[in-house]
Amino acid sequence: MMKINDLIENADEVFTGKGATLDQIKKAETDLGLGFAKDYVDYLSRYGSIMINGHELTGISKAEQDNVVKVTKNEKGYYDFIPATAYVVEDTQTDGIVIWQDASGALYKSTPDGDFTKFADSLVDYLKKFV
Repeated sequence: MMKINDLIENADEVFTGKGATLDQIKKAETDLGLGFAKDYVDYLSRYGSIMINGHELTGISKAEQDNVVKVTKNEKGYYDFIPATAYVVEDTQTDGIVIWQDASGALYKSTPDGDFTKFADSLVDYLKKFV
C-alpha cells in the first residue's frame, strides 16, 4: 500500500507547509466536533498543508483559505446536506465542487445542487488522480 508521503514527495510540483503538532490536530478536531481519518492526520503531522500539482488541500495553516477548520465551517454554512462527520479536504474553486473526507477515510464530492457522492476510499486514492 502506497503511503501518502511517497506520493507527495514524488509529485512534480509540491509546496508544503510546516507539519502540525498532535495538539494542533486535536484542537482542530475539537473545533469541528469530529475526528479526522488516519491518513489525514498523517498528512497534517507531516506537512500541515500542501499545494500539489495545482490542487490546494486544506490543513493546519494560518492562511484562512487553507485552514481546515475555517474552510469546513464556511462550507457547512452554505449547505445543510453535508454530514456532521465530514470536513473539507479541498475547495476546488470550480463549479462549487468541494472534496470532503470523513473519519473512515472515504472521500466525497459535493456540488451546490445537493449531490454528495463517494468517489475514493482514501486520501492517497484521491491524490493518485492528479499526481
